[in-house]
Amino acid sequence: MMRTKLLMIFAFLAISVGLYGVLNPTKKEHLSKIQHIVEDKPIFYHVYFFINDVKSGDYVSRRDFELRRLSSDEAEKLGIFGDLSIATPAGSVYRTANKADSILLQDAILSPEQPGYIDAIISSNHVPYAIKVNPETVVGGLIDYGTKIDVLAITQPSEGYSNTQISIEPILTGIKVLQVKKEQSSNSGSSNTTQSINNHLILELTRKQVAQLTIAKKIAQIEVHKSIGNYSLNDLSSNAGDVLPNFKAIKEFRANKVTVK
Repeated sequence: MMRTKLLMIFAFLAISVGLYGVLNPTKKEHLSKIQHIVEDKPIFYHVYFFINDVKSGDYVSRRDFELRRLSSDEAEKLGIFGDLSIATPAGSVYRTANKADSILLQDAILSPEQPGYIDAIISSNHVPYAIKVNPETVVGGLIDYGTKIDVLAITQPSEGYSNTQISIEPILTGIKVLQVKKEQSSNSGSSNTTQSINNHLILELTRKQVAQLTIAKKIAQIEVHKSIGNYSLNDLSSNAGDVLPNFKAIKEFRANKVTVK
């Protein structure tokens, strides 16, 4: 009996809803219009486009591209099916050459940690050369990707010489830093363990410069200065006699050409 009553109630409700729809066509049409508007609402995607021509190996600059708003139809014709986001870590470069008005995709950007980064930025007829330096040997502020540096050698005779001659001379000047890698190492003593940070600078050198720096590393202590522009090489040269006038040292006069003999 209860089951029969429930069936009758459900049947009555169904008939009532149907009659309401028939007797209120305006309401039904209104709902249909709302559904149609929702379905036809345009969808837009955000896409990055180059506004300047760029070359392979150029450093990524925000001035090279802009964010544009495309309809889903326009974007899908270009193979884009959603918003594009771009990450540009410090030191990033363009993997390939690109023309203005072309789309900027993430795979067009090389970060310093990605394979192929050095090959993309190094100049023709140059080779990458790694040099390990402590923070104490880096003079002139922060050295980063693309920084120009001067490499100097500090020399002094071996122990046993009566007249100690200490001098600093430029070996290479205006050298481009391709990459900077930091390495943290532990120095364990008898009682204390200290942490030190070493920088590995990847330099852009010619074959001749590689030979010069290799010799310099064997016979002298290497120091790195950040280049600050045009200046005489004499400004980078000094010896103990320049610091202590009464020091018995031989003053050397050299031409404005950096050589390693």
